[in-house]
Amino acid sequence: MAEPRLYLGGSFDPVHLGHLQSIEQLRQQIGLSNAVLIPAKRSPLKNQTHVSDQHRLMMLQLALTDYPQLHLDTREVYRSTASYTILTLQQLRVENPDSSLIFAMGMDSFLELNRWQHWRQLTDYAHLVVFSRPNYQPQLNPEIQQWLAPHFCQQISKLHTELCGQVYFTELKPYNISSSEIRQRLAQGHIDPEVKANLPVQVYNYLQQNSLYGLTPLEKP
Repeated sequence: MAEPRLYLGGSFDPVHLGHLQSIEQLRQQIGLSNAVLIPAKRSPLKNQTHVSDQHRLMMLQLALTDYPQLHLDTREVYRSTASYTILTLQQLRVENPDSSLIFAMGMDSFLELNRWQHWRQLTDYAHLVVFSRPNYQPQLNPEIQQWLAPHFCQQISKLHTELCGQVYFTELKPYNISSSEIRQRLAQGHIDPEVKANLPVQVYNYLQQNSLYGLTPLEKP
């Protein structure tokens, strides 16, 4: 069987080091040579993104120049409808009939999984890998908990030997900043040292050059 294919979806609004280093940790834990980021056009459970799709894609492309093992899949950005993960997984399964597919998500997303379109069928097409900070003990919705029981997996090897159907939980190094917090700080008109430290250099420069998320023209280099 071909090497499993690992995907991480999200708005990446903007992409930051937490995104990149989380998918890198997962890639290494699972033992894969590559991984793929799938930016969403618009999540059905979130408001509109805060900059154009073109800006988000450009920031991702710039961020990935230092991560040759990470790749970009833009299918959701160019889809005419909202970004339903089930549609993406169905497409990926058709394209990769003989590969294990692994879709990664944070625990916060998993706790709302029963709000996703056709959520019970996600594991018909892929494995789910759910990551959280160390020692986090979530309270699962009873509906999700009941669904999870037959899919729960504790062996990484199953992600390699089975095409789909498993839900694997793991812990990653926590990152104490989010895209929403970065946007809030940028809206004050400047980039503070903590925000700068959590952005790839190329993304930081691009934000300044294009005055994104409320940065003032005075902040341009």
